Amino acid sequence: MDDVWLPIYQTIADTAPISVNSDYSVFAPGLRQDKAVAEASHKQLADVWVKKRPTFNDILQNELSSYGSAMREALSVQISRTQAAIVSDDPTSVLDIRFGLIGRYARLSALFERNGVPAKDAFKEVLNFLEWPGNQQQPAHKIFAYLFAALGWRISSGQRPVMNASILNDFSAISTYAPYVDAMFVDRQCASLLKQGRLRSELSYKARIFSMSDPQEFLDYLKSLGDAATVDVGEFACDLYGSEA
Repeated sequence: MDDVWLPIYQTIADTAPISVNSDYSVFAPGLRQDKAVAEASHKQLADVWVKKRPTFNDILQNELSSYGSAMREALSVQISRTQAAIVSDDPTSVLDIRFGLIGRYARLSALFERNGVPAKDAFKEVLNFLEWPGNQQQPAHKIFAYLFAALGWRISSGQRPVMNASILNDFSAISTYAPYVDAMFVDRQCASLLKQGRLRSELSYKARIFSMSDPQEFLDYLKSLGDAATVDVGEFACDLYGSEA
């Protein structure tokens, strides 16, 4: 199926829509390449799990302890891609530059400087900080590691759940937001992993997890929110969404 790119952004100014023509097909090759690389690496990893049959704890401990090395490797890759894009004189490569990790390191270095670390030593101290064992307890890192270990254990045990290019994005979203939001609606696979024994007993996060495995449970949750809403909130909802009180 060919990619279909949304040609128009539309916003509302007063009562009249304002539209601009935009063609985002320039990003398609890069996105396809990223997806293909991710899918290939995921398949290789799944094959390794099938061959070596690691336990849940094997995968979990490896993932928990890899925080610093993974961050450094990701930063190195991002810097290399950024430098290559800048010298390539290729507009599409420049558009694909990502600065997320580079910015994160810069902010951490600035934080260390504000707390007395000499500027010339700040980056080195950030790298040392990444090896701090306490990072294993960071909620986002811990939840991600448990999800990853649960998936790996299922595959190593002979199951072959879907391991597509988006699964790690799902894990990242869950691990980032579950500690802070009231509820999340996730796919069946992720919901099932979160109900696995050690994830259920050893992880703690704020969000209630819903999926299509039990859609009525989610509808009941939404109804409970509506029933508990104050009159003011109900009126605001009617104004925003045009529903009847």
